[in-house]
Parts: sequence; structure tokens; C-alpha cells
Amino acid sequence: MTFRSITEGLEGENVRTLTEDHRNGDVLYVGTETGIFLSLDRGESWRRLRANLPTVRVDEITLHQRDNAMIVATHGRALFILDHLEPIQEYVAATESDARLFSVPTALQFKMMDDKNEEFWGHQYFVGENPPAEAIMQYYLDDEVVELSLRIMDESGHLVRELFAPENRRKPGIRTMCWDQRVEPVLGGATGGFGGFGRGSGNADIEGVPTPPPAPGYLSRDICETEEDRPSGDVGPFVRPGTYHVALVVEGEVVDSESMTIVMDSEVGLAGAERVAYDNVANDLHEVQRRGQHISLIVAQVHEEVTAAVDQMEDAEVPEALKADFDSFQEAWDEARVKFGVPRQQGGRRFGGGQANPENVFGQVSGLKDEVLAFWEPPSDALIARYYDVKPALEAAMAEAENVLELARTMSARLAEAGISMTVPEGH
Repeated sequence: MTFRSITEGLEGENVRTLTEDHRNGDVLYVGTETGIFLSLDRGESWRRLRANLPTVRVDEITLHQRDNAMIVATHGRALFILDHLEPIQEYVAATESDARLFSVPTALQFKMMDDKNEEFWGHQYFVGENPPAEAIMQYYLDDEVVELSLRIMDESGHLVRELFAPENRRKPGIRTMCWDQRVEPVLGGATGGFGGFGRGSGNADIEGVPTPPPAPGYLSRDICETEEDRPSGDVGPFVRPGTYHVALVVEGEVVDSESMTIVMDSEVGLAGAERVAYDNVANDLHEVQRRGQHISLIVAQVHEEVTAAVDQMEDAEVPEALKADFDSFQEAWDEARVKFGVPRQQGGRRFGGGQANPENVFGQVSGLKDEVLAFWEPPSDALIARYYDVKPALEAAMAEAENVLELARTMSARLAEAGISMTVPEGH
């Protein structure tokens, strides 16, 4: 038996503990008087593992096999947990490719609850931060790319969601993207709404305390936050727990893929047939809202044209027959547009401000979806009754809007002959 030194990169360090990775035997971790070092080549070389770990003595390193996380016991700075070790374990293999998707950890759909009453704590505030509620997907890039997305498909191969990487997630190195475990939002709608994971914080100013309470944890950072603009939209329902497939798409080509599993919070009682029924109602409302949103945007655009045409007609010589026909058209138009909350009222979440106007059936559908998504429990009989009322009402309103838009196109051509401009888009 022959011993050899494996201290390259550890010069001057006092090693307190050594741990071998449970998935990749070439990966080693040591705790020292000044922090953690890791080796990707079974001790041939070492480098410091920083993240937000302070310069502190590390006495013990334990790896949680189920969650694939590192638990670090420090001397005087309590416990630290490093989630998602996949990029470390698979880094060497990833660098052999221009782009590689790391194994995707199991994601948990969990229900958040704020029961800390932190507004009464003052500065006696000692809590760790929660992990992100989103599903975490990490990948390696050898060089910066122009286009990158993650396509998420269910077991049948149906596309559930495609996430497009902002500029800072397309640069070389290990990058992270997060999925809120929901279907595509209704683009152009209000951002957020009920039923979201939520990013609210209880760290508000406290009267009599000179500074706000500190953020949970130590130098915590939400890896899912991005400062870049995202398309605004009204969130969709959660996908059902199960197995999904994630494809890494670079410059339009699929370069790697991994499977992922979503499991449900065991404390949430919504499961089995009740979950299926809940998902059916939520997804049905979301889809009819998506179609209604498309129509509402067109109606809002055309309404500006109709209003402008009215102003033009006041200063122009228009045949009486055309005026009479336009008045009849305007009556039909007004009856249709109010069902989509057009024009939008000030302060409303959507056109018409939700259910403020009983004629705004689009707002009623949007508001009902919010109420259903607000709780992970079977919808009440009252909500189901509203569902059976507002869905066919919006279906009828969309059919009515399509007919009136066709009338608007005909009226637009007649107005043009009289020198009046009223632009109506073709098709919808």
C-alpha cells in the first residue's frame, strides 16, 4: 500500500472533514478552517466552493441522497444547505459538449403558508429561506448563444410549456431556468392573479424599528428571479403531478433532453378523481379565457377605430343612408364590446375590471378562474354553478363579436368611399 498527496489547491488549509459524492465517486468535498473545497478529479486538484457560504470553519459535510443536497455544519454560523448538486456531479461530462442539460431534480408542488407573524418579531428574526417553489432546470453552455429555450412535454409528447432564456441565461457557464409548473399563460392579460406561488415577503417596515427586518437566510438570492422583461400574462393552472420531458433547444435544434418528475405536497388533500375534476374546470376556464382574450384585444383595437370614425363623421358630409346604417352598426357594436369590458375601466385587472360590470362576461370568466385557482380544493357548488353560466355566455359573446367584426369590415369599406377611415383587421 502506498500513500500519495492529493493536496494541490489545498496548500495552507487545515482540513476538518472529507466526503465522497454519493453519485459520482470522482467528486470529493472537504471542509476546512476557511470553508469548502471540492475536487472533480478524485483529489488531483481542488477549488473553493463559494456561493454564499461565509469564510467559516466547516466541521461536517453530509449529503442527503433523496434530495441530492449538501448539508454543511459550520463552527459558529449554524447549518447551510446547498440544493441541487447535479451541476457539480455532472460538470466534467457536460464540458465535453457545447451545451448540456443536467439531470432535472424532482419538483414539489407545495402549498405556501405564512404563519410566522414576523411583523411582531422586530429584529429577533432567525429563519432560513424557502427553496424556490418552481421546478429548477440547469444547463451548461460552452459559449454564448443567440437563442435558447426549454421545451417541456408530457408523457404523450404534448408540448406543455416552452421557456425562452433571457440574455443573461444564454451566456457561458452553468445557467438556471425555472418553471412555475403551470401551462402557458394567457398572453396580454394581467400579470399574476390568484393561484400563483407568490413572491410576497413579510419583511415590511415595522413602526418604531429603524430598519426593515433582514431577509431570511444569509445573503439569500432567488435563482429564479430575472431583471429582464418577460411577456406579461395571466397565469395558467398547475400541471398535474407526474413525469415530464425537458428538451434543451439551442438555435432551434434540440441538443439534449432529460426527464423530470413532479410530486404533490402530501399535506394537500386534493388528489385522485377530485384533482382530475379540479384540473378539468381550471383548464377549461383558462382555455376559454385565452380565446376570449384574443377577441377582446381585437375588439379594443377596433373600438378605437370606431370612436375615431364617429369624430370624423361629425366634420364630414356623409350620406344619410350611410349615417343610418352606421348608427345601426354602432348599436350592435356597443352591445358586443361591453361583454369584453371594452373600453377598459381604470383600475381594473382586465378589460372592464373583472366582474364590476355584470355585462362583462369575459371579466366574469377571468375572475372565476382566479377564484378556482386561489385554493387547492374542489370548487364549491356555487363556483361550479357560475362555471356552467359564464362559460356558455362567453362562447356566445365570442360568436357575437365575430359577427359584429364582419359587419365592421363591411362598414369600413363603405366609410372609405365617403372618405372616413376605420381600419378593421382581416381575420381573427
